[in-house]
Amino acid sequence: MFRHFFIALAIVSSALCIKGQQLPDDERAMFRAAKTTRIIVKQSYASAPAVNLAFEKTLQGLMKYLGLVAADPQQEADITFEVDAHGSALGRTYIGQTRQGSGKHLFTGATVTGTLQIRAGNGKGITRSFSGTIEPKQSVFDTETDQSTTPAEAPFNSAFVAGKSNFLDVLGELLINIYGPVRIATAFLDADLYISGIGREGLLRLEPAMAVSMSLDAIRQPSPLSREGGYSALFSIVRKFPQTIDQVYRASSDPDANVRVSIIHVFSALDDPRARDVLIQALSDSEKFIRILAAGRLEGTYDNRATEPLLVLLRDRDPALRRSAAAALKGAGARAVAPLISALKDKDPDVRLAAHESLKAFSRQHFGADPKPWQEWWKEKKPIYEKAEADMQKYLEMERQRTKPKP
Repeated sequence: MFRHFFIALAIVSSALCIKGQQLPDDERAMFRAAKTTRIIVKQSYASAPAVNLAFEKTLQGLMKYLGLVAADPQQEADITFEVDAHGSALGRTYIGQTRQGSGKHLFTGATVTGTLQIRAGNGKGITRSFSGTIEPKQSVFDTETDQSTTPAEAPFNSAFVAGKSNFLDVLGELLINIYGPVRIATAFLDADLYISGIGREGLLRLEPAMAVSMSLDAIRQPSPLSREGGYSALFSIVRKFPQTIDQVYRASSDPDANVRVSIIHVFSALDDPRARDVLIQALSDSEKFIRILAAGRLEGTYDNRATEPLLVLLRDRDPALRRSAAAALKGAGARAVAPLISALKDKDPDVRLAAHESLKAFSRQHFGADPKPWQEWWKEKKPIYEKAEADMQKYLEMERQRTKPKP
């Protein structure tokens, strides 16, 4: 899965800037050479001594990706991570009638600030400040008045990750600067959301095609965590780097079903003309659940290319496929009317219901579930609908020719 990481080592520059500040090469080399580490966390929050935020847990979880192990207590560490954090609960008095009466004071905000220092054994170090604030709410619902009545209940965990200079962002930028994005990107599938978020930031600093390949590799893994992390990363990459959409589109024919599903989800969320192509192709996928997914995403849309594959599914032996096809044919036009009327006699009640709903949506008629009135109606109206659709197709073709770029 991680074969791309080793290729990337040769092509990705490690000289990354942190908000305009680039570390000298000798400092980066000094930290990269470290093998042992010690983590020191000091944190205190006014009137909330029991609050314990995830500074140490996050740093400990990252060490394996940095190639660091805990130093022996009796020995000096090659590198020390030290956090000095403090903060306070923020509150206000909310006026109004609640179950506790009027004038309830609640701690609905919090602030977390401090410094992060990475220090080598020779005393040289880098210090960065971090801060995150959740402002007190302007108003609260009555159901919230039982919460945040003491400083310890203030949203310190939310303040920990709030803003653009919070601890996680500052830590991620600093580690990417020191170790390069490739090493940090290896953490993007970690089970811890804080650590995986830092890893994803590293992934987004790689060459985009490399980042896409790594995400697809993750999706191919048997672990649900890897698949979910890979999809989430892939979507982030495509949104940040639109030029990768061609590479992602090619993966719609990937041998791995999980990759094909992910591509459907990605394109369904994007405003890209090829989204319909991906869905229509998926109607003939070898996996049943992908065919059902594609039909569901096409429900109510009109595209001539989708009609025939959907009609094939409407004749399938599997009732789930027939139901999905009947629902998706809602916007298919005149070609689908007769097959949908026939589906009113399907042995599966869900198929009959879906066919009935599609017929009502198409015709704006309400003849009930008996096929006979529908057959009589269609016998009368079929020539009118078919002519209207043929005229529309001619018009669309004329428009395509008119707007076609001249050679």
